[in-house]
Amino acid sequence: MLMNLKTFLEQVKDLNPEFEVPLAKFTTWRIGGPAQILIQVTNSTDLEKVLLSAIKNNLPYTIIGNGSNILISDKGIRGLVLINKSKNITLGPVLNQPEENEKITARHSETGDQNFYTFSDLDYQESGPEQLVTFDSGVMLPFAINWMLKNKLSGLQWFAGIPGSIGGSFYNNIHGGSRHFSEYFYQAKIINEQGIVSNAGYDFFQFGYDKSILRQNPKIMVLEVTLKLIQDDSDRPKTVANEWLKRKSIQPKISCGSVFQCLTDSDQLRLGYPTPSIGYIVDKILNLKGKQIGDAQISLTHGNFMPNLGVATASQVLELMKLIITQTKLKIGVKLYPEINFLGFEQKELDELE
Repeated sequence: MLMNLKTFLEQVKDLNPEFEVPLAKFTTWRIGGPAQILIQVTNSTDLEKVLLSAIKNNLPYTIIGNGSNILISDKGIRGLVLINKSKNITLGPVLNQPEENEKITARHSETGDQNFYTFSDLDYQESGPEQLVTFDSGVMLPFAINWMLKNKLSGLQWFAGIPGSIGGSFYNNIHGGSRHFSEYFYQAKIINEQGIVSNAGYDFFQFGYDKSILRQNPKIMVLEVTLKLIQDDSDRPKTVANEWLKRKSIQPKISCGSVFQCLTDSDQLRLGYPTPSIGYIVDKILNLKGKQIGDAQISLTHGNFMPNLGVATASQVLELMKLIITQTKLKIGVKLYPEINFLGFEQKELDELE
């Protein structure tokens, strides 16, 4: 079916579409080429309207929230790019019969090096009535955490220091210490690739470590996420959130967060390493700390971060990633898997990362 660009632009003209806009400024890495068409939305109603129009007119679409955890091609992204700034939060009812979601195995352990942060000493068992809260997918995670603390709730404090949105956190099933975002999930309002709007529950999303069905099928878009948070009028959630932020302060500001997934438990056990952190491998085993290609650098403080020192390009980041993947496989026989998402690339550009 042919793309009907003229009809689409007519249907969304009130939302001020822009053309060939550089995307770097919309990402925490400050890297990325232009969007063919860019629209910024501030509420889930407009988000739904634009997505339905794009689907009806066969226009390819991509959503960006806070722009963390992504690498955008230097060529940019063709089709429509939506900057999702929706920000509504709605307090729902208390669950009468709470149900516990599956707990996903964490990949964190103790190490004596202060650069490889750990959180097990902060962990505690949450208990109390479960309060449903519905977030627009564009709500920034730091804002959601502050809102939660003000409303005497618990659950999101484990993810303090992660600069993403609720939608991105859900998409990637982010982890903080031993906790995963999916543990607090109740349901989500989605649009599928046929333009059908529906609510989907836990089983639909096939959560795993840094994984959900959304990563396998990026054409399923999330409008709203309902979480089941825990009523807690103590100071524990705030104390944990503040300590989390303090321990994560080693993360460079202009970066994407962690680049690679941690080692599996079996690989860590086989290798006898004190931590599953890829930063430990890059720093201590590969000795690549500080390695630089252009303005892309392997961090001097933690080898799983890659700060942009100025005008780094996506191709420079890919070269550093390929170097780490190749050296890790050669020296310790482990295949690394990226934690980040790639937008606008051709498959051949990513083949050496597979």
